[in-house]
Amino acid sequence: MYEVVSTMIVDHTGKVNRLKTYKSERAAKTARTKALKVNGGVLLGVMEYYEFVNTVELSVERINFMTKQPFKEGVNVPHYCSPRSETYWTM
Repeated sequence: MYEVVSTMIVDHTGKVNRLKTYKSERAAKTARTKALKVNGGVLLGVMEYYEFVNTVELSVERINFMTKQPFKEGVNVPHYCSPRSETYWTM
């Protein structure tokens, strides 16, 4: 489940949770209904994860920590898994 405007992955409360997955489409739609009751004005979508990443997720331009070169990554990439962070390079 994701917020349509920002394409951030959210949980059933409508809060950003990049790790949240659902066992079925029906479970995701049920969670979307609950989130809409909590956060009435937010547009939420339900989609398979791989389809979401390849077609919907927004990309942002970041600066690589080591090379200082710009690169693109998805908005849902955790900071510690991104070449833009010192943590990524010290693992």
